[in-house]
Amino acid sequence: MEHVTDAIEQAEADLSNTRDELRMARELVATLEHDAKRIEIELVGLRSYAQRRGLTPATPESTLASIGGINDGSVVPISPGIAMATAPAITDLMTMSRNEAVSTVMSQAPGPIDRSSIHEQCALGGRDDSLDDISLSLSGLKRAGRVEKLGRGLWRLVEQPSATG
Repeated sequence: MEHVTDAIEQAEADLSNTRDELRMARELVATLEHDAKRIEIELVGLRSYAQRRGLTPATPESTLASIGGINDGSVVPISPGIAMATAPAITDLMTMSRNEAVSTVMSQAPGPIDRSSIHEQCALGGRDDSLDDISLSLSGLKRAGRVEKLGRGLWRLVEQPSATG
């Protein structure tokens, strides 16, 4: 009987340790994802700067395919049963005015969005607008009645009445 209680205590300790390790692994993954996104945004900005200065061709080859040997765009979950949402690709932001790019990013967001997230999505779309530029666009769009500020730094598009009714 004593061996069973010892086994239970050992299993509980093992479970506690495993949960701690899992929590630390998830925190590490979150940190690495944040770092990768920050580096990707920096790379977009550097490429844009180099392109404007004529230091690179208009369509630079992506070096991401050579990193790790895999770049099929798929997201691999770290734990079974956990699905990761990916943002939709915004390919034509470069051809839009800044206000239209901000509106497009906001329209593709799943809900209210803050200016930093708008800035990140614009950068991932190849734009080099500053955070202050995004703020100016949000202010202009607010004056035009196209967006509203919800508080705590969150913004959303204003529902436009349909032309038919």
